[in-house]
Amino acid sequence: MSLHSVSQGESILSLSRRYGVPVDKILNHADNRELRQRRRMQGILFPGDQLTIPEIESREENCATDRRHTFCCTNQSAFLRVRFMRKDDPRSGEPYVLRSGSRTIRGSLDRDGWLEARIPVDAEQATVFLGEGPRQEKYEFRVGHLDPISESRGIQQRLNNLGFACGEESDEIGEAASEAIRMFQRKHGMTATGELDDATRNRLREVYGS
Repeated sequence: MSLHSVSQGESILSLSRRYGVPVDKILNHADNRELRQRRRMQGILFPGDQLTIPEIESREENCATDRRHTFCCTNQSAFLRVRFMRKDDPRSGEPYVLRSGSRTIRGSLDRDGWLEARIPVDAEQATVFLGEGPRQEKYEFRVGHLDPISESRGIQQRLNNLGFACGEESDEIGEAASEAIRMFQRKHGMTATGELDDATRNRLREVYGS
């Protein structure tokens, strides 16, 4: 076994690929129980999290020696889920081109404005071209850089992405972030305290989708 200190941009999937150990073996290891309970979204890690990586387990298969056999390895992929809005309306049905690593995917946003697609597990960036013609828009996303919602930076990242400006992200909820929380609370019919209580955190998770 080895102890891994998480860096920004790393995820359970990327660590699984790096060490050659299945995701469930890492998540369900007894030494990772406390972290598993603290991080409700299991795929989202925070820089500095300590993960125990178990040893690779060997496996044996019984096969006839006078025949040819094919063994398939299931490649893991990451799941990109992004919602596009114009003001408060979902951009339903708009065509997109998604490029990530060596993969190019074409499709259309669903009725609620969501783009959902599988991308390479080791992808560090994804680029989405939304719409067609001269008015086509380009969006770039850093994969694996969203911090858990239990952390101050995770709160600020989500608010910034939703259009509630927090300024530069930090480890503390400062004045700008407090005002962003008030704006978020007002928009969603909550008491505008600027405080990050459980109700606000849960509503932010619901609106953001993670």
